[in-house]
Amino acid sequence: MSKEAYYFSHDANARNDEKILMLRVEYGWEGYGVYCALLEMMFESSDTKLSHEKITGISLGNNIDITLLKGVINRCISERLFVSDNEKFWSESLIKRKDKYLEVKRKKSEAGKKGMAKRWNKTIVTGK
Repeated sequence: MSKEAYYFSHDANARNDEKILMLRVEYGWEGYGVYCALLEMMFESSDTKLSHEKITGISLGNNIDITLLKGVINRCISERLFVSDNEKFWSESLIKRKDKYLEVKRKKSEAGKKGMAKRWNKTIVTGK
């Protein structure tokens, strides 16, 4: 397991979003917690998506009741918090946030490499 902790932006008032409120009406704060955990797992995945086939593993690995997990996922899809193609599900807004995060990370890496090269009077090739 990687020790690197990733950061992604999160709206401070998300708990009051109409879609989130509908999730909370049915599943309470526990459902909101499951939703947030799913977002974290999506962010960690290479394609920022989770597989419907892996739901039982997600349930076991995170000690989440399978009925609760399936219900939260289905509610998130019906509220358009998640999108599904019946194989995988994902958050469009999270994909945008992750793309922005990766771009900032890439730019910082390039700036660091340029700074190092300037410091040591070396020429480097960037990722562009």
